Amino acid sequence: MAEKNDKDLFNNGAAAQVATVEPDEPEVIDVEPQNGDAGQAAAEDHPLALNIKEQAQLAIQEAQDTMQFFDGLRTLVVSRARPNHWIRFGDRIRPDGSECVRLRTLLNIEMDITPPERSDHEDERGKYYEYHCTGRATLGPMSIPCFGAASSRTKFFSKKGGEYVDAREINPSFIAKMAWTDCLKQGVRGLLALDINPDELKGITGQSVRDQTDKFQRDHSKNDDEEQGGERAFIRTSILELAGQQEGQASAFLEWTTTFTAKDGKHVRGKKTTKTLTQKQVAFLYKNRNKDLTQAKYAEFTKAQEAVNA
Repeated sequence: MAEKNDKDLFNNGAAAQVATVEPDEPEVIDVEPQNGDAGQAAAEDHPLALNIKEQAQLAIQEAQDTMQFFDGLRTLVVSRARPNHWIRFGDRIRPDGSECVRLRTLLNIEMDITPPERSDHEDERGKYYEYHCTGRATLGPMSIPCFGAASSRTKFFSKKGGEYVDAREINPSFIAKMAWTDCLKQGVRGLLALDINPDELKGITGQSVRDQTDKFQRDHSKNDDEEQGGERAFIRTSILELAGQQEGQASAFLEWTTTFTAKDGKHVRGKKTTKTLTQKQVAFLYKNRNKDLTQAKYAEFTKAQEAVNA
């Protein structure tokens, strides 16, 4: 009898253990909707889903409106383009600084540019400095950041006779203005996406650097006779004196002085160096030296220069 009781106890204990380690399976809940679209409809009816959908539709509409606005601007750019002021670098075409300033005015592009900040450096060639500034170009719904920089090592200012000049001989305000102008150029080009392929804007093909070199930088001084050589030397000495011996500023003044509008209405850029002046230009400048190579004329030039950079 005791043995039987022990056996019953064993069986009852085992059954209890099985009941403990193997609990009843939970009731399975059927989550499949009877109608296949019911779940999707329920999700779309959720306020958050509707909000996201509305925002997406609004963003798409705004993008379409911006693209239409952008295409209209590019049409205006092409209709007012000055071919001589679009430069071709390899397989890219972009407007030069003068054209960017003009486009800013014509399209009323808002430019918010910080005052140029200076940083000084030194390397094996000596001391030099840089100016940089940041800004933002805005027109209608479009807005982009931009950056500009210029250095006293810029060839336009820093070389004389093929050699680098001491940075102390360069007027820092010219470098600061160049940095500001560079920021403006980058802003206008970036805002209107004007770093383009040759076939992107119909009617704008650009002039290559070589074309400009052949047209504007041919050395005409090689054909001077003694008299013409003396007149050319006089012009060079005069513009350097007016510019305070600043090669870059003298070059800018000469270019401004010799720029003119042709009979067909085209804007013809002037010459940047005296050696590229034709014999006819040398004779004209020398003849009018008491009017065109004077302090009054130089003051008129600097005033115009400041107005462009304002």
